[in-house]
Amino acid sequence: MANDFTIHAVNDWRGAIHVDLARALRVSQDVWRRDAENATKHMLIVMAQSARAMTPQARKNRKVQRDEHGEYVEVVKSGVASKRYRWMFSGSDPKVRGTWEGAKSIRYRGLAKRSWMWGLSKAGGKETSKAIPGTSEVGKLSSGGRVVGWFKRDSLSYIDKIMPSGWLAAVEQKAINRVMKQAETRMVRQFEREVGRR
Repeated sequence: MANDFTIHAVNDWRGAIHVDLARALRVSQDVWRRDAENATKHMLIVMAQSARAMTPQARKNRKVQRDEHGEYVEVVKSGVASKRYRWMFSGSDPKVRGTWEGAKSIRYRGLAKRSWMWGLSKAGGKETSKAIPGTSEVGKLSSGGRVVGWFKRDSLSYIDKIMPSGWLAAVEQKAINRVMKQAETRMVRQFEREVGRR
């Protein structure tokens, strides 16, 4: 049976301006009977899902621009921007590979969104996808020989530049709200089942 503290936090979630992360983790433990390690891992997954939803996705094609040399798109590679002109893909220069359509297309569109779930598991326990080496890290935080938390580090070079201002606090609050709502729904269903049995 969940204790009074948890019941109060769950029942009061609509009126709360902010329920802190520690309280949401306690609710996760009490309502789902999770231990501290699994409660924090579940919270990390929910936070990563919220971050994924907030991450902007690039448009399908680069903007076509024009200068005195003709139409071009700007391509950034290793932090250096360069122009790819349409006439470069006419076949006259053997050093230029690919097509104009390929140059316009943003090859890794959606990569930032997908990266938040790299290394994390779905509900069934299967890892969603492998990370590009050096871009993502998921691990346990330990103290005194026991796991006290989990972390997810996304190290794509441009991730901080594209995320909206205040995204980290917003992700935390969205995750807290979601966990509290899930707990409320579960408790209501349990109550309805108990009433039905009587």
